[in-house]
Amino acid sequence: MEKSVKTVVDKTSCDEDSARYTIKASTNTSVYIPYDIKTSNDDLKKGLDFLLEDTSTWNKVDTEKNFQSYKREVSGTSMVLVKSDYTLENTSAEDFYNIFWDLNNRKQWDEMAKDLKHVRSINESSDIISYYVSPPMMMVDDREFVVQRTVWRKFPEDNSMIFILKSVEDEACPPTKGKVSGKVVIQTFFAREEGSNLCVSFVGQMNMGGSLPNW
Repeated sequence: MEKSVKTVVDKTSCDEDSARYTIKASTNTSVYIPYDIKTSNDDLKKGLDFLLEDTSTWNKVDTEKNFQSYKREVSGTSMVLVKSDYTLENTSAEDFYNIFWDLNNRKQWDEMAKDLKHVRSINESSDIISYYVSPPMMMVDDREFVVQRTVWRKFPEDNSMIFILKSVEDEACPPTKGKVSGKVVIQTFFAREEGSNLCVSFVGQMNMGGSLPNW
């Protein structure tokens, strides 16, 4: 049976100081992501809020075997939120971590992110990287990004993890002449093992910066 993660909003108060987020899969299993509201990590909370948005009012972009994607406009901006749910067969959460986190591995599959560099580590679960993207348009400047990555491994259970990415400023990465600074407003990946497969939900919002032609 084909398995794909379906995320729905389900916020149930546990007590006056905490709450639980629930991610429900098509198999009727649930993963609970608890955090204390008063001391919660703001990036994690924001990422979960985006991840758990009800997509019934979003525009469906693509539906294929083991893959679905959606988008919606962000009120008051020209940006869009993009969301996708997909299944990676015969893949573990640890495999996903190594493929995604190790820049040498990422260079093998991410053809858009050029000159990927590790800027510095913040702690064992967070670091800063830099790269640039060449838009597929003539006469358009490259977009450069400085991004903080944070991972919650084995969270909320041993078979799952969450990645949060966002743009930051770092003195080691001043603006490059001839390139436009883009911004990752937020990117969230939630990955959970289901048997031998890995179900991944992603939501992201980016600002490419500068101006882009309409063609």
